[in-house]
Amino acid sequence: ISRNEHHFLRNAIINNVNSEGDLIFFQCMDGIIVYNQKEELWFHKNLFLTNSDKSIWDLNFYKKNIFFGSQKGFAMADYMIVNNEPKFYNYKVLLNAVEVYDIENINNQMYLSTDNGLYQYSIDNKLFSKIDENIYSEIEVKDSIIFGSNENLWKINLDGRELIDMCIMGIGTNTL
Repeated sequence: ISRNEHHFLRNAIINNVNSEGDLIFFQCMDGIIVYNQKEELWFHKNLFLTNSDKSIWDLNFYKKNIFFGSQKGFAMADYMIVNNEPKFYNYKVLLNAVEVYDIENINNQMYLSTDNGLYQYSIDNKLFSKIDENIYSEIEVKDSIIFGSNENLWKINLDGRELIDMCIMGIGTNTL
């Protein structure tokens, strides 16, 4: 652990962890904590977020964009690395008034698990479509099949869903 970690990890509640290159992104209740493994530096990023929407549940990368799932919606920002530090700019809310639990990116399509159902977002067309009305705490997309977990494991498509297994605590703890 690097020399300035105590400033950022104290009292941090970590919701999820993702990495991109040498950077590790910790999604927290108060924004994002970023660790640069190469330079051994920590950064706290929350100034680009609104005061009422700092809790980040998940994030995903696409080209030079970063997509955020939060307690208030789905947003994106452009990002770049300046002096070994990630900088976020052009922050835009794409879907408001939903809590986004999980994000998957497959072939320029973002899949969002929300408190209002399962959505697909076309990055190229900038269009949302609702796939399913049910709520899933986690999703995983494998070979164009969507799996969702909400204490049970479901296989989901545009025609509906099929129960695969009962009493599943989460996709990350099981092998698909």
